[in-house]
Amino acid sequence: WVGQAAVISAPVEVDVTNADDLERCLLSAVDSGARVLVADMTATTFCDCAGAYVVVACWARAATAGVSLRLAVSAPAVRQVFAITGAARILDIRPTVAAALMGLGAPSLPASLRAKG
Repeated sequence: WVGQAAVISAPVEVDVTNADDLERCLLSAVDSGARVLVADMTATTFCDCAGAYVVVACWARAATAGVSLRLAVSAPAVRQVFAITGAARILDIRPTVAAALMGLGAPSLPASLRAKG
């Protein structure tokens, strides 16, 4: 957690075999009182339609609860799945976790998430 933002790390591959696990983790954060939920998919190199479906379903549930869901996605192949499915039109997709946490009014970011420059 960073302030009231929950950061949930997704696995390297998100597919039909583990999409339900990701959904449970994301919804658990919504149910635990997160105001912002960041799905950290920066280590994810593969995501199929089942994974995209779960993220969109969680986005809808989060929105109903007043929670903002943001994705941190760095792999072009994963970004492409969200683009092809149309999910990129509704999801807030950022390139890094630090970018996803920007503008939250949360305490300063941990050093490990600050941009190196």
